Amino acid sequence: MVKRLITCSIIRLSLGEKGAAVITAADGTATITPAAGPNQLLAIRRVPVANDPRTTSMSWEYLLAFAAH
Repeated sequence: MVKRLITCSIIRLSLGEKGAAVITAADGTATITPAAGPNQLLAIRRVPVANDPRTTSMSWEYLLAFAAH
């Protein structure tokens, strides 16, 4: 298996929606090990919102699909 280093800032990562969650470290890095075959790397960032009666948080979601050989 190949390990990839992913650089980001306080983001929840998982392989697919049901994969084990990995939270980025203080320096913004995390290590995810893909499986052979098709993979989906899901990244979610949530930020609290203050002083807005319409919402309590904002979120961004990214999905990267790739095949590992």
